[in-house]
Amino acid sequence: MNSEIKTLYDEILKIGYYPGNTCPVCGGIQGNVFFPGGTGMLKEKDMTISDKKVMVVGEQYTSNLDFVKAHGLKEDRILTTPGWHNLLALLMDSDTDPEQCFFTNAFLGMRLIGGSGTKDSAYYSKYFEEQCRRILRMEMEIQKPVLILVFGIKAARFLSWLHPKLEPWSSLKNLAEADRKKLSVINNVPLTGSFLSNLVLLVHPVGRQAHIGNRIFGNYSGDAAEIGMIKSAGRKLEV
Repeated sequence: MNSEIKTLYDEILKIGYYPGNTCPVCGGIQGNVFFPGGTGMLKEKDMTISDKKVMVVGEQYTSNLDFVKAHGLKEDRILTTPGWHNLLALLMDSDTDPEQCFFTNAFLGMRLIGGSGTKDSAYYSKYFEEQCRRILRMEMEIQKPVLILVFGIKAARFLSWLHPKLEPWSSLKNLAEADRKKLSVINNVPLTGSFLSNLVLLVHPVGRQAHIGNRIFGNYSGDAAEIGMIKSAGRKLEV
């Protein structure tokens, strides 16, 4: 039987070119790390995303060595790594059920250790970027997320092409600018036809402790600001 995750994974296999110092994700469709490293779920055998209300979009341009290490860990060990620990803590504090989330990534590749090119070489290949955007659009059309949590400025810039309401993200220099211009929460964006999603721009989980103190949302600051952003976007969807 075909599955939603397998459909997406098959599309990734069609990508014919990866930029310098970048390679395809290995390991098949099983696992518990960010898609396409695994199913993108916390549950290894969960192959459906259309029943998930929340999409989590990261920018984890990891190395193939780090991926292989993470892919070999058991689920309980993966969830205690710094990135996952910080992410799951934020989700729980904001009353967001992790099992209602589909975890995906802006760029569908990994860095080669010892290869040529720069760390961000994926951002300089128009073809590869367009392929990643095409697959992200497919993910959204299948899932139809009511809430999209976007982690990091690079992921926000990547998503800015989706709709004119998100275009201001394309030129953001940092999250402080997003907070100052009230661009950290953008509501009612029709990403797939008439279906509306609310998007929230957040600190990347890996660097959360170093950068969370600068966030501002209404009368809240720091960690409380991001929790307030997520809860605010979630409440608006319930009206």
